[in-house]
Amino acid sequence: GQERNWCSPATRLAGLCTVFSTMTEMSKLTWAEIYSHTTGIKERHKKHHSQSWDSLCLEAQERWVEINRTEEELFRFRTGAKSRIWGFRQASKFYVVWWDSEHKIYPTEKG
Repeated sequence: GQERNWCSPATRLAGLCTVFSTMTEMSKLTWAEIYSHTTGIKERHKKHHSQSWDSLCLEAQERWVEINRTEEELFRFRTGAKSRIWGFRQASKFYVVWWDSEHKIYPTEKG
């Protein structure tokens, strides 16, 4: 239900597009560096990590099947308190599938 044009050309040029700027920054890192990022003060949680597709909300699972994705595991980049970029890895490449600005693809009690 969210608009798919995540970044207008003007927004991208101004550096205000979270998806574009995050992917640009992450492309400068190795996967080992990306996996090493943590969040939280007391409990250190992985900031960016893989996740099984069947743990997502039903709408996302149905959409995954509808777009003919067969990967059992997705990867998500945390970009803020709620926002996430979801997609999948193939070797060293990452393919963006969803921009989840409201933490609804994998809702949590806090989310």
